[in-house]
Amino acid sequence: MTVLDVCAAPGAKTAHMVQLMQNKGKIFSIDYSRRRMHIWKRQIKRMDAKIAVPFIADAGHTLPLRLSADLVILDPPCTSTGTFSKTPSAKWRLTKRSVLHMAQTQWRMLQQCAEHVKEEGHLVYSTCSITLEENEMLIEKFLKWYPEFTLVETQPRIGLPGLRGQAECQRLYPHLHNCNGFFIAKLLKTG
Repeated sequence: MTVLDVCAAPGAKTAHMVQLMQNKGKIFSIDYSRRRMHIWKRQIKRMDAKIAVPFIADAGHTLPLRLSADLVILDPPCTSTGTFSKTPSAKWRLTKRSVLHMAQTQWRMLQQCAEHVKEEGHLVYSTCSITLEENEMLIEKFLKWYPEFTLVETQPRIGLPGLRGQAECQRLYPHLHNCNGFFIAKLLKTG
């Protein structure tokens, strides 16, 4: 399996995938931050991961790879509205404009990622935000622009269904699920 992990640092997702893949296949991990990728490298070395390859690049622009992956995981920067229980003062810095700006950044990254999913491959999009603009509304726009993708159910089912008719997606809420708030969408490229 070939995996593209976008916004990969500090490396927890990559390290977990190495374990799931039993150190077989290839994982290409991309992040824009050199500092965070140093942490990624320490994590991957500690896990004795042989299949993970780091790239420093901005996922909002053309990615420096020419590959089609079985799985592309995008965990983009977000407003982190799902973490307000840990950092309550952050909510005072949040504005409608900052949410819309973040959604634009996420949209550019989502477009770049779509180009690297092979036919019958998957794109997983996840944020620790609970805003509609960064989640369901973005997925709605994506499905209109990229009709070769369809939403599929995420497994395991541990949260509530997505909003706006996106029952295949999952939402987790701090007050219900004793964790940070999350949104998860899984898309299958069918053609």
